[in-house]
Amino acid sequence: MRDINSIKNAIYGVDYIFHAAALKQVPSCEFFPMEAVKTNILGTENLLNAAIKEGVKKVICLSTDKAVYPINAMGISKAMMEKVFVAKSRTVDSRRTLICGTRYGNVMCSRGSVIPLLVEQIKANQPLTVTNPNMTRFMMSLDEAVELVMFAFQNAAAGDILVKKAPASTIGNLVIALKELFGVNNPVKLSVYATEKKCMKLF
Repeated sequence: MRDINSIKNAIYGVDYIFHAAALKQVPSCEFFPMEAVKTNILGTENLLNAAIKEGVKKVICLSTDKAVYPINAMGISKAMMEKVFVAKSRTVDSRRTLICGTRYGNVMCSRGSVIPLLVEQIKANQPLTVTNPNMTRFMMSLDEAVELVMFAFQNAAAGDILVKKAPASTIGNLVIALKELFGVNNPVKLSVYATEKKCMKLF
């Protein structure tokens, strides 16, 4: 993503690109924000410039709900990624290269999702680590995420960001549901960011 010449070589003769390459783990981007900028923002710019030059018919960029009112480096970098592809879609003939995107939330059980982490902690009989139980995540299955991307591929206009309605859950309720599902009573370890008494009442 960071080397436009490598991208040009990779996409030679390609008709369609599904742009999912990103640094998407919150802690990694928080500790190394410039790496998020180089991959998520500048890398997207490289990809789109190469796609336009090579005459790619359609580019679908994948974003995240963390791009909406972002509070961390990962969300900010993905918000800027969205701005980059929307702006680029206005400067190119969409009949030659159509650029659009999707935005979705937590793909359950995907790499980096909170659910596998909590399940792992339950199975190891460890405390369940929660940053803030009041955080809300929009939940999607892998099939639903793929369906959204395919819907965008078939129906999106230039510059569109397609968002699928998805059920929401706080992290606190997700923890409660998993504990009930596994029939366990692991303690919950709240981070320093969520030590208020109102959070403790959840558990």
